[in-house]
Amino acid sequence: MTSKQIVDKHFEKNYNYYRQVCYQYYRGRYLFEDLLNETYIHFVQVKPEVIQKFSDLNKLHCIGLKIIRSLYQKRLMPIKNKSPKGRESSPLFETPSLGYDIDFVEDPNGVDELEIQMLYNRAIEVIQESLTCPVKHCKEKTPYQLVQTFTEVQRKNINRISIETKVNRKFIHDTYKEAQEYLQKEINK
Repeated sequence: MTSKQIVDKHFEKNYNYYRQVCYQYYRGRYLFEDLLNETYIHFVQVKPEVIQKFSDLNKLHCIGLKIIRSLYQKRLMPIKNKSPKGRESSPLFETPSLGYDIDFVEDPNGVDELEIQMLYNRAIEVIQESLTCPVKHCKEKTPYQLVQTFTEVQRKNINRISIETKVNRKFIHDTYKEAQEYLQKEINK
């Protein structure tokens, strides 16, 4: 039997077990399926002699669990060195939760494309206006800070911004939510 056949047979037999382990790592979030698929891909890439040795000992699940743990731990490691010899980023990248309150089913009020375009143009105006207003020193966040945070989170994710700026993730997340509410309110005026 080839190493791929051994892995296929083992993975098929223990599929539900690995699926449950991946589900527990992500606490049910959607990326557990990606983790499961990546586990199989990395399982197949293990050296054939290692697969044969662990198969003889009936311990192939140890390799699977080690792969799952390493893939999960690698998901948040920043790329410190961009050369090919540096660390790789994980395929299990999680985008920030946007939490839009917009439902894209057909609106019973009959909102047409022209109205959507007007709302979009209004959003662009509000963003441009907020980005050009002067920054004030006050306890309350300015529209500039809100919109700047909103646009940065759209370009990157909250974790990356937190690492780069050394600002608490909760503060960035709260500011992002405030920015969403601010933009929603300004657009609907």
